[in-house]
Amino acid sequence: MKITDQAALASAATSLTELPHGLRDQLAGFLGIMWSSIACAGTGAWLLFGETVFLQVLVAFGILMTGLTVHRASTAASWRDEPVRHGRSGDSSWRR
Repeated sequence: MKITDQAALASAATSLTELPHGLRDQLAGFLGIMWSSIACAGTGAWLLFGETVFLQVLVAFGILMTGLTVHRASTAASWRDEPVRHGRSGDSSWRR
């Protein structure tokens, strides 16, 4: 299992590792909840209505959202990347 986690979080495989830890955890939580919701909705639809296209549409939506999230993470800039203003650095401006 550890090898799978390392492969999934390798910087060559995904751009989520370049994000700050807090934001990366929020995105991982969002994607986890999204995929859990897709699994529950697809299973519920299958139990209620039988075989339908609903699960395939949900999975396609999940793949699209995951792809957009990872792509967006690769192009996102952090507030730490902004130029220094008023002689203070962005990270330590609140400390005096």
